[in-house]
Amino acid sequence: MPESRTSRERARPSSMVSMNDKDYKRFSEFIHAECGIKLPPSKKTMVEARLQKRLRLLEMASFREYNEYLFSPTGLSEELGQLIDAITT
Repeated sequence: MPESRTSRERARPSSMVSMNDKDYKRFSEFIHAECGIKLPPSKKTMVEARLQKRLRLLEMASFREYNEYLFSPTGLSEELGQLIDAITT
């Protein structure tokens, strides 16, 4: 019998997931190109915090997984609006 979503969520650590520097650089360059918003390395913690909810809702365990989804053709069309909302609010 497959695990329920609730038990999977309980199994995950409650601490925030972090983004490695390479993924953050790609991500911040993308946001700058799409929105004109500059996200220097000093904003990395803020970006990670704002995107935690998206990772949980998409049931992703890492920012690497999120970046792979975001930069795929399907992910970009489905996620761009959500991403911009998360970053700008």
